[in-house]
Amino acid sequence: MSDATDRFETIAVHAGAEPDLETGAVSPPIVLASTFAQDAVGRPRNGWEYGRSGNPTRAALEQCVAALGGVDILVNNAGASPGGTFDDVTDDQWYESFDLKLMGYVRCMRAVLPAMREQGYGRIVNVGGTGVLRASPGYALAALGAALVHLTRSTAELVGPDGVTVTMVHPGPTMTERLRGMLTRAAERAGTDIDAFARDVVGKALPLGRVGSPEEVAAMITILCSEQAAWITGGGLTIDGGAAQGIVGG
Repeated sequence: MSDATDRFETIAVHAGAEPDLETGAVSPPIVLASTFAQDAVGRPRNGWEYGRSGNPTRAALEQCVAALGGVDILVNNAGASPGGTFDDVTDDQWYESFDLKLMGYVRCMRAVLPAMREQGYGRIVNVGGTGVLRASPGYALAALGAALVHLTRSTAELVGPDGVTVTMVHPGPTMTERLRGMLTRAAERAGTDIDAFARDVVGKALPLGRVGSPEEVAAMITILCSEQAAWITGGGLTIDGGAAQGIVGG
């Protein structure tokens, strides 16, 4: 099993405050309540059982509501599924990725939507990835992202009349800690340093010539959570330096 920090659900809430579009700051501060979607030592293969027992997502939500008095924003951002072809991916990997990348999002949406619909306002942003937009034999588990696209669209149509928007973002290569670790290992094998490898190998394959930053992805999410995006729902936006070659987004 991969590192536990890759396997969490995050509920981000704030009480009646607009994010600053330049800094992303919110006053009062956003409260993050993270709950592990999976036990660190193991769980039943069927993740549904874990979702029904204990319900840590609901507990995290209740803590946020108690601290801030309501829920306005949910950003679903979970760890990545492992690569591998259809021949390589095991049943356990399918189960774990399904629990993480789809059911983790479902549980958080299910937890916040009743309150959002009752108050007549809410913003939900689901973080996917560009692997969702382009099928690759080497990344069979990206199929779960396609299910997330459908979930985003269908839920947006359901809750739109209640003043809640549901959108999705698809980041491309972004210099997270996970990617930095991968590039560091690749650079060592290539006999170079990470900055040169990121620029000359990864960045060279992108129209904008560089890897993105987490702050750039966060800036777009901030906009989608603001009033400036009040008429955007159901769709997905790519944040990838021009990497996606299709003409239709998520």
